[in-house]
Amino acid sequence: MKKQSQQGGFVRFIIILIIAILLLSYFNIDLKTEVEKPQTQQNITYVKDQSQSVWQQYLEQPFFYIWNNIFIDLIWSVFVDNMERIKNHVPTTIEQQGMQVAAPFANIPVGPQSQPQPIQQQPQPTQQTIPHDNY
Repeated sequence: MKKQSQQGGFVRFIIILIIAILLLSYFNIDLKTEVEKPQTQQNITYVKDQSQSVWQQYLEQPFFYIWNNIFIDLIWSVFVDNMERIKNHVPTTIEQQGMQVAAPFANIPVGPQSQPQPIQQQPQPTQQTIPHDNY
C-alpha cells in the first residue's frame, strides 16, 4: 500500500513539473535567463548567507545538543538495545520491569508468561441536551 501512495506522489510531482514548464513556455519566460540575471543571483546568495548565519548563530548548538545528548543517548541507544533483545528472543527492558504498555495496548499484559485478556466494553455515556437561548 505504501509503495502505491509514494508512486502516486512521484507521478503527481512529475505532472505538476510538466504543467509548470508548459506554463513558463506559454508566458514566454526563459528560466535560464531569469536564473542567470545578476539580481536573481544576488537574491539567492543573500538567502543562502542569511540561512547559514541563522543556522550557525541560533540553531546549530541546540540541534546538536538535542541530537547527541537526548536522541542518541536516551532514545536511540535504548531502541537499538531493545531491538537486539527482540532479535535474540530476550525480554525487552519494559518486559523485564513488568510495566504495562500505554494505550491502545493498555489491556494487554506484557511479559513472556502473560496471556491476553479480552477487552471489556465500557458502557457508553448518555447524551444530555443543554438548554440554550436563541439569540
